[in-house]
Amino acid sequence: MRIFRYSRWDGTQTPITDDLSVSKLVDSLSDDILDGLGPDMAFEHMLRRGVPGQFGGIQSMMERLRRARAQQQEQGRLDGWLEGLRDRLDRIVDTERAQLARQEDDTARLNESFLDSLPSSVAGSISELKEYEFASSDAREMFQDLLEQIRQEMLAAYGDKMVQGMKNMSPEELAAMKDMLADLNHMLEQRRDGTGPTQEEFDTFMQQHGQFFPENPRTLDDCATCSRRCRGTSSQASTATSRSACRKASKRSSGLPSSMTWSAR
Repeated sequence: MRIFRYSRWDGTQTPITDDLSVSKLVDSLSDDILDGLGPDMAFEHMLRRGVPGQFGGIQSMMERLRRARAQQQEQGRLDGWLEGLRDRLDRIVDTERAQLARQEDDTARLNESFLDSLPSSVAGSISELKEYEFASSDAREMFQDLLEQIRQEMLAAYGDKMVQGMKNMSPEELAAMKDMLADLNHMLEQRRDGTGPTQEEFDTFMQQHGQFFPENPRTLDDCATCSRRCRGTSSQASTATSRSACRKASKRSSGLPSSMTWSAR
């Protein structure tokens, strides 16, 4: 892919490079001139659209700027969501530390060391805490609520994304999607109950259903981040429409698992 750099004119630039000849510029202008545009208008038109295969025009530059701005806005929404998760994790850990501070046994000290060694990433901390036995019932309940929120948002996000193509799906394709949703729901229930899934189980899931996940997530935690990114691109109106379509599609495919919950947040 060609990369074009735009900068203020300072007199050192070469207006016509070796790979852009005057004849190519004339060819680009000729169609507009033959259509009745004057030379000045034709040249302005060329600047806006660029010369295919040579340089991008102003329209191309503006489109790239719009995409860059949209990416920054989306990254800001994702960062805000991750920051919210981090705040909740910090409160969970602080609540657990307060309980451990009231205990004087060696197990409490070991648990404090475990909390000190938690990964800095949100996904890593959640993964480690899934295997941790909380001393504080409040902290344990807060953590389970956090896992449930992530589970609901993942289900809603993938529902919004996949429903766009569900109306024209064949019965076989709907059956494959139903199987994928059942397996995904099973893994999320494993996470909620603290019984899994293992990395091997997740890899098997991706081998069977990878066509539904173009982002190619490597872990269930990656799925949470990908799904949140998808949610950032959906409006409330489209979410409501997606939920309705999902219900219709589920009836066509003989029903989704009874434990599956579609939710918009």
